[in-house]
Amino acid sequence: MSNSLAIATVTATLSQILQTAVNTDVAGATVRTVRPDNFRDGNPPRGVSLFLYQVSPNGALRNMDLPTRRADGAVMEQPLAALDLHYLLSFFGDEAQMEPQRMLGNVVSALHARPVLTRERIRAAAAAAVAADPNHFLGRSDLAGQVELVRLTPMPLGLEDLSRLWSVFFQVPYSLSVIYQASVVLLEARERPHAALPVQSRSVAALPLRLPQIEQVTPQSPELVSGAVTITIQGQNLLAPSMVVRFGALESTPGPTATDTEVPITLPTAILAGVRTAQVIHFLNIGEPPTPHRIFDSNPAAFLLRPRITASFSNPAAGPTITVVAERPIGPRQQVALFLNEQPPIAGLTPRAFSFDSTGRVNDMAAIPFLVPGVPAATYWARLRVDGAESAPQTVVIP
Repeated sequence: MSNSLAIATVTATLSQILQTAVNTDVAGATVRTVRPDNFRDGNPPRGVSLFLYQVSPNGALRNMDLPTRRADGAVMEQPLAALDLHYLLSFFGDEAQMEPQRMLGNVVSALHARPVLTRERIRAAAAAAVAADPNHFLGRSDLAGQVELVRLTPMPLGLEDLSRLWSVFFQVPYSLSVIYQASVVLLEARERPHAALPVQSRSVAALPLRLPQIEQVTPQSPELVSGAVTITIQGQNLLAPSMVVRFGALESTPGPTATDTEVPITLPTAILAGVRTAQVIHFLNIGEPPTPHRIFDSNPAAFLLRPRITASFSNPAAGPTITVVAERPIGPRQQVALFLNEQPPIAGLTPRAFSFDSTGRVNDMAAIPFLVPGVPAATYWARLRVDGAESAPQTVVIP
């Protein structure tokens, strides 16, 4: 990599190359690293203006060092800026003798024959500058040690773009010009990254790509009873030496009867009624000691986990109440509603239906009371809906 003097070193080296090229045909021509409007050399001026008019990030290497810092700001690796330099070469001289065109021909021929700033050229330019001035800045440049060589490429520029470029020079007549791009210059910040600890041992594992795929869950609407509830996951590539089936934040481990296409699984005891998803997760045990690392996930498959209930009517001081008891507790944040449908209906009349919401629960509850004021005496089918999953209807009598 190179330090902050790299840009100036490219300009100085390119200037020496151009000086050699223009002197082969036009005596007394000079190369100056100035703006075209500041170029003066004799009457008329004779030579080349080498002007760095634009610097842009290199598209291929601009992000190769990201990220360079940890979250606490410590440097992980040496910050590196990759830049492209854009030069305007303007030619001045006696138009009657076609000096600008002759110098242009020599410059283009020289840069086409040797379009790379080699390490020898950069060192020679630095040595010549230091010989003339021992304190010259090129003596501190390390561009010659950069990994990438700087390459020079002529850039096409239309009349419209050329007129826009020359418009930045106030009241300066246009001179014969070409554009060259020097790429790439790598600027390395002088920061010392924290060295990583050496690797003491390596653990490498290779395995084929086997993504688990769930096709269906059976039964699709199991009842959540007080005992063990088992479902079967069917699909492809389901089996792995280390695996779990995840139900949201809960997990279960399959038994020995699991196969690559069918995985019987017992639901976690803490699972709640409602619409739930099952997902097969594969792990790979690597490291020392072997530690499971998550590698493959299946698609999530939804199923409906219905509560199983009993319902009874009472008439306490608070008012007529139907108490629904679920075999598994219901969470305080779950949406719970009770539906009553009259059965059998009175002949010739439309059966009556009622619904009531449960509110104010702050803890898991198995027995949920519903105040049912205004419900006529009759026999009803009672259904409990929990997060969209409805229980089987139970008979409740309101006397």
